[in-house]
Amino acid sequence: MNAAPRPDGQHSGSQGLHLRERIVAVQLLRGIAASLVVAYHLIERYQRRGALQTDLPLWVDRIGEVGVLVFFVISGFIMVYTAFSAGRAISAGTFLRDRFTRIAPFYYLTTLLIVGFRLATEGLSTKAFLWPRSWEWVASLLFIPYRNAEGALQPIYKLGWTLNYEMAFYLLFAGGLLFARRKAGAVVCLALLAIVAVGTMLPEPRSNGIALTIYFLTRPILLYFAIGMALGLVFLRLRRDRPRFHPYLVALAACGAVAQAVLWPAAWSMLWVGLAVAIVTLVDAPMQRAPRFARFCTAFGNASFAIYLTHSFVLGAYAAVTVKLHPDTPAAWLVLVVGACLLCFGIGWTAWRWIERPMTGWLRQDGRFHHPPERRALWVRILKGASVCSELMAPELADLAPLALDLCGGTPTMVIADGPLDRSDMLLKRAFDIALAGTALFLLSPLMLLIALLVKLSSPGPVFFIQTRIGQGNHMFRMLKFRSMRVEQEDSAGHRSAAREDSRVTAIGRLIRKTSLDELPQLLNVLRGDMSIVGPRPHALGSRAEDKLFWEVDNRYWHRHAAKPGLTGLAQVRGFRGATEQMSDLTNRLQADLEYVHNWSLWRDFLIVIQTFKVILHRNAF
Repeated sequence: MNAAPRPDGQHSGSQGLHLRERIVAVQLLRGIAASLVVAYHLIERYQRRGALQTDLPLWVDRIGEVGVLVFFVISGFIMVYTAFSAGRAISAGTFLRDRFTRIAPFYYLTTLLIVGFRLATEGLSTKAFLWPRSWEWVASLLFIPYRNAEGALQPIYKLGWTLNYEMAFYLLFAGGLLFARRKAGAVVCLALLAIVAVGTMLPEPRSNGIALTIYFLTRPILLYFAIGMALGLVFLRLRRDRPRFHPYLVALAACGAVAQAVLWPAAWSMLWVGLAVAIVTLVDAPMQRAPRFARFCTAFGNASFAIYLTHSFVLGAYAAVTVKLHPDTPAAWLVLVVGACLLCFGIGWTAWRWIERPMTGWLRQDGRFHHPPERRALWVRILKGASVCSELMAPELADLAPLALDLCGGTPTMVIADGPLDRSDMLLKRAFDIALAGTALFLLSPLMLLIALLVKLSSPGPVFFIQTRIGQGNHMFRMLKFRSMRVEQEDSAGHRSAAREDSRVTAIGRLIRKTSLDELPQLLNVLRGDMSIVGPRPHALGSRAEDKLFWEVDNRYWHRHAAKPGLTGLAQVRGFRGATEQMSDLTNRLQADLEYVHNWSLWRDFLIVIQTFKVILHRNAF
């Protein structure tokens, strides 16, 4: 029931248009899901009034469930889309802020309204109305599931039970963004599978508490978020690689859902979810050629959350009035259901347009207005004296892409570059480095002492080779290695890379270079903070490729120094190591380094460490 990306498109060019058109189809599906919930609750009210005495078909009894499950599938899809479609994963904090401001304010408002509505219609004196206890208010507004006085796992506003699942999913997805970044989609899908697997072994608690919360949040219904995420990941991959195959893949998923429903009769919900996705896939192309219908679908989807939360205020009165018409044919009942859906759409769209959207926009950003550049100084004076938070928009600075403003000696400056990690990411990475480097030093200290002894005995000179390398922020540091060359033939400036059968390398040096054991002293550099376990490998100032200094080969070379240099890195596990005899040897490594800097995650660091063991022995290690 969360919002889709804005239908006006967030991207430019043909690719952005393609994404916008696809979102129209998702908006239609969101509106259909909300209508299914409305239809189910209307039928439920007719049954309570005794207007429907006959047993209804199975599919009618399940339409409300299907509507909720379609919402969950869409939610999983949209989370992947909004997080990764721009080419870079958004931060966990930004994601949680956007999700909370999208869901919570309007839900809080409708919760207060439903309590006021029941208080006005039933009164405190009747037993029908039970004023919520203080802890129930807290649990409801914090999206914590609990068992109410009626014994149901529902918050104060009963429709909010689905939002408990939504917010739990958002927290899990934010955790994936924090620790896995671009791999968050796959990691969260696996986490959902593991959570549900554990949940199947838990008994249902009878009383409120942590056990009940865990039980509620490990139900198999969470798998529908995983289904949506899987569809989103496949959609983004095929949109980038082979967009034409997307309809066929989704149609195949729908056929799989039909087969599952046939083989497992209890899976009717999965059948309808699959058919809904298949229908949207089929109508996607015609919608792109019908702008009016696309605008209706966009409005339908935008209002879906408001429809879901406001239809309870409408259906009671609607059912009371229409039941007096005494409908006695299926066609008459169908007309009443369609009429209720249209009425709820109108009220929901109005609530979205005039309440939900302004409230969400106010929470997400400050008010903005435009003025001619020549009046900028006047507005600056006015706003400085208005006691409001103000920002100046300067489109002419877009090419410089400034990150922030600062002062240097009283002169305003633009911050045009910053580290790739925020403070929390830096703390996580540093903790990872210290834990791994400290453990490795403890376990490998006997081996390092043996290597030091062999180096000392093999040739005269110190145990360590110390060379100045370029570190983070282009700062120089002294990097340690076990000495592998004869002292009189060492190249401290790094002008000459080691070659195969290099006469400067000692016998022991050849062995430790071949096995990469000469790099072990850099664990001390990691503990000192000069290096990280994973990052771009540090280079010497005089390093060359085809007799050109590295930064003369590619002007992007300095960008790699936004991150701490690493003991291992993405370039190394991809096999880009050894001498840089050709310029392509450098550009391949540089491309991998920039990819790592741009898409860092703690999970990726962990994977690179594991993959490093596969390339310790490498044909280019000499």
